[in-house]
Amino acid sequence: MTWVRLAGCVVAAVQSNNGAVAQQVTLNANGPLFRTDVAGARDEDPSTQEPLTLGSVRIRPDLDAILGYDSNVFNIRDGRGDASLAISPRLDLDDDWGRGSLAVSGSATVLRYASLTSENSLALNGRASGRFDVSDTSQLSTEISAVRVPEARGTGGVGVGLAQPVVRNEFHAAIGSVTEIAGLIVSSNLHADTQRYGDVPLRSGQRSDQRYRNLNIVHATTEVGTRLGGSSIVFVQGDIARERSIAAPAALNRSAVAQTYSLGIRGDLAALVTAQVVVGYRNLRYQNPAYPDFAGPAYNATIDWYARPLVSLRLAADRFFANSGIAGAAGIDTRRENVTLFWDPTRIIRVRLSAAHVDEQYRGASLTSNGSELELSTRYTLAPRITLNGSVGYRDRSSSDEALVSAYRAGTMTIGISLVP
Repeated sequence: MTWVRLAGCVVAAVQSNNGAVAQQVTLNANGPLFRTDVAGARDEDPSTQEPLTLGSVRIRPDLDAILGYDSNVFNIRDGRGDASLAISPRLDLDDDWGRGSLAVSGSATVLRYASLTSENSLALNGRASGRFDVSDTSQLSTEISAVRVPEARGTGGVGVGLAQPVVRNEFHAAIGSVTEIAGLIVSSNLHADTQRYGDVPLRSGQRSDQRYRNLNIVHATTEVGTRLGGSSIVFVQGDIARERSIAAPAALNRSAVAQTYSLGIRGDLAALVTAQVVVGYRNLRYQNPAYPDFAGPAYNATIDWYARPLVSLRLAADRFFANSGIAGAAGIDTRRENVTLFWDPTRIIRVRLSAAHVDEQYRGASLTSNGSELELSTRYTLAPRITLNGSVGYRDRSSSDEALVSAYRAGTMTIGISLVP
């Protein structure tokens, strides 16, 4: 699945890694790296990952339990720390009958804090996707998903004065096609998305109505590409997204239309380098004259370098608009860069070091913020189907107006166990 962020929403180009056509034009963006036979992604002992079966249906249950400590749960200056426990069950089902496939997955995360019980939360995620090969050169795909996401404190400018986290509910549906015509690979995708927020209690005893952030989004993408040789293609892409505010007063209406035109390359650029690089031009127009329009460059780049048999490196950068939690700013112009190092010193130990930097401009509010994150994590296979995990991390953020977006520093530690029956 190739994730694209556009005009304050997250949408997915529904393309499978199965099927003759899809193998030629897509990358394994579902995994930690594009390739699956490299450090950070390979399964050294496939027998430990053999799924349960019911007829032709493969069943993959999973249960994670994580103890953690966060030194600044509220993401504010001089914030309080607390210990937490997260329990995450997951179930994946899939069936592949040659010309078609169907996959269903569901997961939940129950988070509980030792003393800051206002931050207790429940996250839910359900997804179903299907694929049908019309012919050797044509394929149809579809996906529906629903998620319940408690937003981290400070996300999108939300969090100052709230008595509990904001919860976002999303629904996504998409249908796509890909076909090869006279040497050209043509794909089209149509998406429908919703984002829903409710009201949230304030520490003062009043309530903050977040429904002005509610959006309905329709998004269409068309891509035309041609092979450069091997598994690489160069392509042009055009997409349009229409957002509609459904619960905002006129002064806070965030309805908008965004158009993006891009040129990209995808595939193996060298023997040890796989990449997807897309650059283009975005035009974003708001219906509400109080919100500034945008016209400028857009980009999304991910480059994997398999430097050594036991070492892989991922470099990524993108620019997107996020849905702002500040009434005076409809969108957050976000630029993000990150680098991740994967190291597999042995067959049963994996180490990952990641660093990220984010710059945010709240358009219409004369507000900017920037932040950084650093995390070191490791995974140890204790026994078949039993894995121990641990991490340490650091994050910070600065803000030009701390009355609206808080500045903070924080450290985290986790230790957990994963069980695969």
